[in-house]
Amino acid sequence: MKNYNEFLESKRKSFIESGFEISENKLNPALKDFQKFGIKTALYKGKFALFFDCGLGKTFCQLELSKQVSIKTKKKVLILAPLAIIQQTKNESIKFGIDLDFFDIDNYEQLKNIDTSIYSGVVLDESSILKGRDGNDEKHICPLQLDTIERILHLYSNEGETVFSPFGGIGSEGFTAIKMGRKSISIELKESYFKINENNHKSIVEEKSTTLTLF
Repeated sequence: MKNYNEFLESKRKSFIESGFEISENKLNPALKDFQKFGIKTALYKGKFALFFDCGLGKTFCQLELSKQVSIKTKKKVLILAPLAIIQQTKNESIKFGIDLDFFDIDNYEQLKNIDTSIYSGVVLDESSILKGRDGNDEKHICPLQLDTIERILHLYSNEGETVFSPFGGIGSEGFTAIKMGRKSISIELKESYFKINENNHKSIVEEKSTTLTLF
């Protein structure tokens, strides 16, 4: 029995808190009680995951968490997110009155180009996207800036037309095309890139379908 107890003890996992405590009255008053509890727990633990279902305010929580970490450390927080989520996150930050100076946000594919030493924390938004990648991805990624794609589409296409991308990659052209009122056909052979491509297309379609307009 002693040996078995020693075996069980060897399998014990202990968690070392690496964060800080914060008073609830310092958090954004627009947060729901369960959101405040999640943020306080995450800040105290230092390393934490918020598995909130769709519609429960994950973006609001990660923004408030980033703000509090930035205030505490006097350094920015890095948020990594799928390409399609970046502008949406910035819009949410403005909506909830959270200054954009508290964080930088970029897509996962740009991580190798980022100096992470200047940040005091990192937030992984939609981290399930990492399951769609393999170890060789970073060797082949050729980042294409969205503003470059926008200029090309303005010059050579009109709203309502279809943009065809035979080497779709992670879907930058298709994402931008749909955002600008075009249609998109994208082809990609690499499975891990295709999954990211598909997620980016779905995200921008959903974002545009929920955008209210008077016209």
